[in-house]
Amino acid sequence: RLQILKVLSDPLISYVLFIVGLYALIFGVTSPGYGSEVIGAICLILGLIGLGLTGVFIGGLILIALGAILLLAELLTPGFGLMGGAGFVCIILGGLLLFPTLPTGPWLISSDLLNSLLFTTLIIPLTIGIFFIFAAYKVIQARRRPPAIRGMVGGVCIAVEDIPKGSIGLVRYGAEYWQATSDQDITKGQKVRVIQKDGPILKVKPE
Repeated sequence: RLQILKVLSDPLISYVLFIVGLYALIFGVTSPGYGSEVIGAICLILGLIGLGLTGVFIGGLILIALGAILLLAELLTPGFGLMGGAGFVCIILGGLLLFPTLPTGPWLISSDLLNSLLFTTLIIPLTIGIFFIFAAYKVIQARRRPPAIRGMVGGVCIAVEDIPKGSIGLVRYGAEYWQATSDQDITKGQKVRVIQKDGPILKVKPE
């Protein structure tokens, strides 16, 4: 905490944070989609704390509230984890600013309890942040992967029920169950080949 406040109390650093945050926030509002408004808000809050325009305790609360909002927004909207990562960083910074350094003399809260609160404040957002990083990696990996539907055409399925000609029944493709139709009668357990996909329905023919 003291190291953070020492850095923020530098007039040059706090002024730069304030200016960068202000311009990034304006750019983010006028040109959304780049995430600069999130970075701008964080820099602006840290700059206000460093300039003494916002108390350390109030600034910590604002950072934690901002982090919670960003984490909620990440859960409700698809993305690559930018808001989630920024959210848990805000919560960690806010928690560090809220908890003072351990006192050398008698205090109302024991040092063990204070350490436990500090550990909880750090470990929860850290765990959430790791989850969001992992989820973002999976989303990017899934987007780079070619659609599985293309590989279905020409693939072999197993009929899980009798499918009369022109009717719709169920077939199993790998571990997935799909609706299917055919121009020929299909019997249960028969192997069929996918020749076309029309929305959620596969058109198949006997293998």
